[in-house]
Amino acid sequence: MVVNISALHFASPNLLDEIRAILRETKIDPAALQLEITDRIAMTDPQRTADLLLQFQRIHVSTAIDDNGTGGTSLTHLRSFSIDLLKIDRPLVTTLLSDRASRDVIELLLKLGRNWEIEVAAQGIEKTGQCEALRELGCRLSQGYLCSAPIHADAATHLLRAQVAPSLSASRPV
Repeated sequence: MVVNISALHFASPNLLDEIRAILRETKIDPAALQLEITDRIAMTDPQRTADLLLQFQRIHVSTAIDDNGTGGTSLTHLRSFSIDLLKIDRPLVTTLLSDRASRDVIELLLKLGRNWEIEVAAQGIEKTGQCEALRELGCRLSQGYLCSAPIHADAATHLLRAQVAPSLSASRPV
């Protein structure tokens, strides 16, 4: 299950305690939960982000940084974050086939992911050519309309029960 954390919630000094309480109350396996923050939220206070992400890792909750590659995350800060998934921002994927710089940034993020043992997913895939190019670059996870249009909660529940839904961040193999 992936939960997007807003800037307001991420800034809360009680966030870790709240997540722990929710896990206790719901009896959800922490490994089944992934907390996702945007690149922008992560960079609001990089030291606090690094500390909090490490605490989530210690309680076995996975984390993801969304919208990466077009925001302000420095590689130094990104390296200090204990994350499980890095999501490449949609604008890079959209221009992948027509802009060499976008392709270079995607290639760099994929290489960093491999070197740092972080999963990397490409967002906003709408064309088979994008999917093929990402596969050639070594991208294993994708998200976008080419994979699936948004679906109603009942349909998502059915997919989860059928164990068809992917396990990482609603992303699927490229």
